[in-house]
Amino acid sequence: MTESAFRDFLAGPWQAIRTWKTQYDLKAIITLYAELCDYSVRTRKDIPAFVLISSLAAQDCLDEARAAEAGSCTDPDLVSGSDSGPDSGPDSGFGLARLLRERAKVLLYNLGANTWPGWGDGDVTIDGTARLTGFWASQKSLDLVRSLELGAYQLGNGLWLTGAHALAAGMTQAAEADFRQAKRHFLECDTPVMADLATGYGMLAGSFAGHDTAAEFDGFLADLRGRGDKGAASVADQIETARGALRVDPDPDALS
Repeated sequence: MTESAFRDFLAGPWQAIRTWKTQYDLKAIITLYAELCDYSVRTRKDIPAFVLISSLAAQDCLDEARAAEAGSCTDPDLVSGSDSGPDSGPDSGFGLARLLRERAKVLLYNLGANTWPGWGDGDVTIDGTARLTGFWASQKSLDLVRSLELGAYQLGNGLWLTGAHALAAGMTQAAEADFRQAKRHFLECDTPVMADLATGYGMLAGSFAGHDTAAEFDGFLADLRGRGDKGAASVADQIETARGALRVDPDPDALS
């Protein structure tokens, strides 16, 4: 089903969505969106298709959320059993709206993450348009984290991603500011390895900006690897990969 839905979507995105809404309930459509996003980026490695699917799927979730608040969209089965906040419940349009916004947040975050060029994945080509869309998506996802009050860990993740996109675009000052905030939130929720991740990316941004030395940065990575902790070593490897990928690719013109 996923492959045929993928072809239908590319042939006519909004027509495909309208057709699905006559065939499936909202819960099934949300699941299909997630499957299509994963299929396009993991199986097909088709970044333009992934960007299109993710963007329109997130927009549809946000449109449905507004409809739920207005009372023109009800799907009690989707809301039932979810932890959607004080004004939610099986009969609450606001509970459904919140759940839909949470789904949109995930779609947007994944869009931002999979269009960031710092992973060093040579099998995937990410052009400037995809990066621009991904940067926008990371900011929109962070906005939703804040408005939904999803907590310190989600804030840290969101700020790391906006900082990572800023770093890839050569906006080192903005990147450093986001990484500092991300570190604060990770410490707030007692996730020290993630705080180390934010620290390391902040130092990477500083080295690109020219005010942190390579020796300090290398020393920090060596410290992570010397702890005998798999999580810390994985963080060091990830940051090292990003340094190699972005050293040849921090592109200030990517967002112009």
